Amino acid sequence: MAQELGDFIEAAGLLEYDPAAITRIYAGHPQRLIRRLWQTLVPIGLLLLGVAFDWIFQLLKDEERARGRARECAELLVDLGPAFIKAGQALSTRPDIVPPLLLEELAQLQDQLPGFDSGLAMACIEEDLGAPVDDIFEQLDRDPISAASLGQVHKGTLKGGARVAVKVQRPGLREQITLDLYIVRNIAAWLNSN
Repeated sequence: MAQELGDFIEAAGLLEYDPAAITRIYAGHPQRLIRRLWQTLVPIGLLLLGVAFDWIFQLLKDEERARGRARECAELLVDLGPAFIKAGQALSTRPDIVPPLLLEELAQLQDQLPGFDSGLAMACIEEDLGAPVDDIFEQLDRDPISAASLGQVHKGTLKGGARVAVKVQRPGLREQITLDLYIVRNIAAWLNSN
């Protein structure tokens, strides 16, 4: 399904944000929309229920408990993907609306993100370059030297001896971001009309 949508997005030539094109893409795939809503709303709802429970029973007065909930929130944003990571990064710059412990955890989303699976990264490189890694690189580090919300960077040396940094986009990035933007746009439109 993800590959089918990825092929459709690529065939549509969607290289920049185009709300009408995104609507056409996902209006025909309601099961994808429902699956993503389930993947996001259930974990967010469970986290909020846990925080509400802790707040009602005044468990958040314990700094370790509060820090644990803040860490759980930041980890959830990472698990939910790039659009949510970007939202967390934006919130990490808002001490006027975000409690200090949560602010500390969200600030880590700026520069301390985990990379994705190295085997998957190598497969992405091979697919994009159209050849096995060993045919192009004398050496390519499997572990990334840095990771961000949209991808990660691997250090390597080409067969000719040139040292390079190879940026690898997270797999399924375009599909996930377009779907998340479609959902957010529709929620905002619904809220605006009510």
